[in-house]
Amino acid sequence: YPDPGKGKTHIALNSFVWDEKRKQYWVATDNYSGLYTLDKDLHYLTPVSFEHTAGQTNRYFYQLSIDAFNRVWVLHYYYGIYMWDETKKVFVKPIDVIPLPDSVIKRIGHLKEDKLGNIWMFSGQDFIYWHTRENNCETYPISWDAAYKGSHNIGKGELKVDPDGNAW
Repeated sequence: YPDPGKGKTHIALNSFVWDEKRKQYWVATDNYSGLYTLDKDLHYLTPVSFEHTAGQTNRYFYQLSIDAFNRVWVLHYYYGIYMWDETKKVFVKPIDVIPLPDSVIKRIGHLKEDKLGNIWMFSGQDFIYWHTRENNCETYPISWDAAYKGSHNIGKGELKVDPDGNAW
């Protein structure tokens, strides 16, 4: 996609999601180019900010999702999960939003919404299903057959949700 003024000829999109409420796309990019919104006609790509501490200049985001409350979520490769703050117009670290301990939230490597707007998450050790309307989570630990002698390190893994809402 053409770069909006950063001196490059283009940026590579790695994730995007249509936002019906705001009538725009949310876009995450490769090569540390950051987050953007894209108008419905695909003409205007606008950079989006995220809260970070001094020294956190890395802008490697991926895995955009929108939940049942129209909250926009995105993962940062190094800093974990962020949520769009509609008032501040910036992505922020969600404090006390997801009913999980910080230690688990920091390990989230994938997220994907189902057709009901609930969020499936993958932490490397567990699948987590967040019922956004009830604000509770179910955890499904990954277990290994005793006969399996291979690596138990899934790392970032992959998470897909089928049309019936099942995580794979």
